[in-house]
Amino acid sequence: MAEPGTRVPGADRGRPRQNRPQDLKITISQVAVLILVILFLEQAVEIGATIETLYLGSAIGIVVLASVFAWKNMKH
Repeated sequence: MAEPGTRVPGADRGRPRQNRPQDLKITISQVAVLILVILFLEQAVEIGATIETLYLGSAIGIVVLASVFAWKNMKH
């Protein structure tokens, strides 16, 4: 029998892992990026190649890069 306060390997197998606030933040930001990409594609198909589409794509690209950087730092 293990001493109190020590972990027994495999003792928590089958139980769901507790969600951390970082997991929720990552999930919400991934959904937001997906929505932004869909909006960009809709804009590109409906309006075509205009300067506004280029600006929108550039802005969404910056947001996506910032989100990926944030995801990598939140997983620690």
